[in-house]
Amino acid sequence: MREELSNVGALFMQKLRDSEFLNSIKHRSTIPGGTCDFDLPDYTHWLNQSDEVRGADFAHWLAVIRPLGDAVGELLWMTREQGRTRPEIAPGGVFHLTLDRDVPTQLIRIALPNGTDLYRRSAAVTTAAAFGSWPGRTRTRIRSRRPKT
Repeated sequence: MREELSNVGALFMQKLRDSEFLNSIKHRSTIPGGTCDFDLPDYTHWLNQSDEVRGADFAHWLAVIRPLGDAVGELLWMTREQGRTRPEIAPGGVFHLTLDRDVPTQLIRIALPNGTDLYRRSAAVTTAAAFGSWPGRTRTRIRSRRPKT
């Protein structure tokens, strides 16, 4: 993987950046209704191509960024695997942790016991997690009132 990442060079994304087709979609998609057929006729034409043609285009675009994606995935895996687990209790179904500002990389990994009726409700930008019991698809979810680990 290191060799593959080194071989792509510093300007590996330049082909995608220089694509008028992709740039027009990128810029117009931020505007409400900006991807209508009269705004992006090339995009409409491309959408009407066969699955094979569109699939080949996607494969080409993804091949450009795949080395970077693979490297990021590998780094995330190593970061997750280096962590040490410790049991914690979530009183009232809520767990909160204050992170150390001096540590540049921190990861919270939450695991619940198999077979439990609990699920995690948390946002990606917070260090708090709430847990609730899952009563099934037909009833309302209930916030947990008992301590969880």
